[in-house]
Amino acid sequence: MDIFNFFSGKKVLIWADASVSIGLGHVMRCLALARMLEEKGAKVTFLCREISQAIVEDNGFTVVLVPHGEDVLEKLVVLEGDWLVVDDYSIDAMWERLARTTGNQIMVIDDLANRLHDCDVLLDQNLYDGFEKRYDHLVPAACKKILGPRFSLLRPEFQFFAQQQRSRDGSVRKILVSFGGSDPTNETAKILYALKHVQSDLNVQVVAGALNPNLTELMELADQDNRVQLRAMVNNMAELMVEADLAMGAGGSTTWERCSVGLPSITIVVADNQRELMGTLDRLGALWNLGESQDVTAEQIAEKIRFLLESHEEVARVAVRAKSVMAIGYTNLKIEGRFLC
Repeated sequence: MDIFNFFSGKKVLIWADASVSIGLGHVMRCLALARMLEEKGAKVTFLCREISQAIVEDNGFTVVLVPHGEDVLEKLVVLEGDWLVVDDYSIDAMWERLARTTGNQIMVIDDLANRLHDCDVLLDQNLYDGFEKRYDHLVPAACKKILGPRFSLLRPEFQFFAQQQRSRDGSVRKILVSFGGSDPTNETAKILYALKHVQSDLNVQVVAGALNPNLTELMELADQDNRVQLRAMVNNMAELMVEADLAMGAGGSTTWERCSVGLPSITIVVADNQRELMGTLDRLGALWNLGESQDVTAEQIAEKIRFLLESHEEVARVAVRAKSVMAIGYTNLKIEGRFLC
């Protein structure tokens, strides 16, 4: 769905933050957006902290480094741009009004709907009850809203595989475990402990992100189970998801990558902003949400895996529903009087 034509030929500045505690989700979805904008002839420059600099540069984009302790605004005043894209939960309307003085129009990527914004476009790719109206009183009346998983910021490889039709019969032979860039609550280790209590000839692919602080422990656990293959970062996540029969992960942006390829998932909530989304998708039958990380035990995880190994129809049904939610979306976006979707 082509909704970003207004960026065509423009100079776009993107600010997205990352850390061990918040992970790489903001940066990764902005990289997906940057690819889309680049295809439309936009010139994209990232503003980011050192922790995500290498990842952005490895994806071929120019980086203006913002040292810790320095406000992004200090960089904006000397950079030439037409649009500023902001993906940062700590930023609100007060900051955005100051950013406007640099001459940029502003697009905000959000999913919290918990603060006022002063922006021209707002994108929230997530799905909640009443998602079409969540921002009605939080953005200016003229703000164009792009809402729902139909407008998910998927990297090109996921867009490609989303168009393919993999038949899933519900049998589970290969499991993919990935908790994003950092996994600060170490859910990956919890799952590896759980798998010790699952007696089945499985193939388990574990992907540890670039900021994962528990890599040594994970390597030791993987070495204790010959069914487990541990990888520290990968560049073929889309292929791994297509090949997997079941995924286990958190409720962040990767949710839409899994849904886009119809991959049934067991999820664990590891951040407050994931709670409502995971609850919604669980009620829709698009995944199985086990709840808050502090409440989920290895025994519960093992029990769920054992149940799904014997529940082919249930797994196949969730695969279909996961894919189907990707068609849900709403936008009031009009350019030159014409609806773009």
